[in-house]
Amino acid sequence: MRMAVLRRAVFVLLLAVSASVAGEPERKLLDEVIEVIRTRFYDRPRYHDVDLAKLAAEFGPRADKTDAKGWRPLLTEMLARFRASHLTLLEPEIYAALRAELAGKSAPSLGMTVEQVAAGQFFVRSVAAGGPAAKAGLLRGDRLVRIGKAPPALSPYLVPAGGDPGLGGTPLFVLSAERGPATLVVQRQARPSRLQSIRVTPAPWGGRRTLEASAKVLQRGGYSMGYVAVPSCHRGAGRRVAELMTDKFGPCHGLILDLRGRGGWANVANDLLDLFRGRQARAVLARRRLPPLWIKPVVFLIDGRSRSAKELMAHQIRRLRLGPLVGERTEGALLAAGFFTLSDGRTLEVPILEYRVNGVQIEGVGVAPNISVQAPLRYARGRDPILEAGLVELLARVRAAALETSDHTVR
Repeated sequence: MRMAVLRRAVFVLLLAVSASVAGEPERKLLDEVIEVIRTRFYDRPRYHDVDLAKLAAEFGPRADKTDAKGWRPLLTEMLARFRASHLTLLEPEIYAALRAELAGKSAPSLGMTVEQVAAGQFFVRSVAAGGPAAKAGLLRGDRLVRIGKAPPALSPYLVPAGGDPGLGGTPLFVLSAERGPATLVVQRQARPSRLQSIRVTPAPWGGRRTLEASAKVLQRGGYSMGYVAVPSCHRGAGRRVAELMTDKFGPCHGLILDLRGRGGWANVANDLLDLFRGRQARAVLARRRLPPLWIKPVVFLIDGRSRSAKELMAHQIRRLRLGPLVGERTEGALLAAGFFTLSDGRTLEVPILEYRVNGVQIEGVGVAPNISVQAPLRYARGRDPILEAGLVELLARVRAAALETSDHTVR
C-alpha cells in the first residue's frame, strides 16, 4: 500500500516538474516580447492604452502552463490587444523571405498565399504570376481540402504569413518551401465536384520576378492596355516599371498598375509615384519638378490586403488625382516597423514610428477606392473582378482621351 502511494506521489511530482520545465521557455519568450514592446513600441508610454504590467500578470501564468505548440496562439491573442499593425511574430523562413523580397531578390517559394476564411476553410488567396503555383495550375479561389494526407489546419506545410493580429481580419498563410514539394488536394467549385490533386514544387521566386512575369499588353475595344503588378515596393521596382513604360508599354493607350498586396520601402513607393506626378529635379538648387513619365490614362488597383507603403501611394494618388483607385478599401496598416530577434530564433516585428501622409492618419482607417468592387474569394476559379473593373474604367478613359484628341485636331 505504501509503495503504491509512493509511486503515485513520485508520478505527480514528475508531472509537476515536467509542466514547469515545459512552460519555462514559453514564459521567457513572453517576457522578451513584452520587454521589446516596452522599449520599442512607437506609442510609449501609452501603448495604445494597454497596461503592460497587467498584461504580463494575465498572460505570464498562462505561458507557464503552455507548451511550444500552444505558445504562438497565446502570443497572437496578446498582441491583438494593442490594436496595431506591424506587431506580429515571424517564423525564420518568413523573415528570410521578407528580407529577400524587400531587397528585390528571390527566395525558395511556392508562389502563393492562403487565407483562412472560417474554421477549417482555407482558400488560395493569391497566385504569383509565373511562379511555381501558377505553373502547376493553381487558381485564386481554390479550396485546400488536404495538403498531402492532412487537412490544412494540421499540416506542417502551412505557416503564418506574418499578418497583424491587432487589425483583426482573416489570417494569411504561405506554404513552407523548406519542406519541399507539396501535393495539394483542391476543390474548384462550390457544388460537389471531383477533387484535383496538384503538386507544387518550390523554386526561387520573389516580387521582382512576379513583376516581370505579370507585365503584359491586353486588347480591349480596339485599344491596347499595359498591365503590371507590383507585389511589393522592393528595391528596383520603380526603375523596372519606368523601363516597361518606355519599352513594352510605350505604344499602349493606357496602363493598369496593380498595387494589391504587401507594402515595402516608402522611398520606392515615392519612386513609383514620381512616374505619374513628376519628380523634383536632383540639382541642389533646382526648384522645379521634372514632368511625369506617364501622361496617358492610368488606373490603379487596390484591395483589402494593400498595406503600408502601398497605402502611402493610394493616399497620394487620390489627393493628386493621378487616376482612379479601383477595388477595395486598403488594410489600414501604415506604421514604420523594426525587427527584433528573439532567443528562439524567431523575429518580432514591432511598430516603432507613427507614419502620417500629409497629416492624415491611415493606420486603422485605410484608403477608400474611387470605384468599389467586390471580389469574393470562395471558389473564384481564377476570376479577378477588380482587374476586370479596372479594364472597363481604363477603356472608358482611353476612349474619352481619344475623343478629346480628335476634337482638338478638328479645331
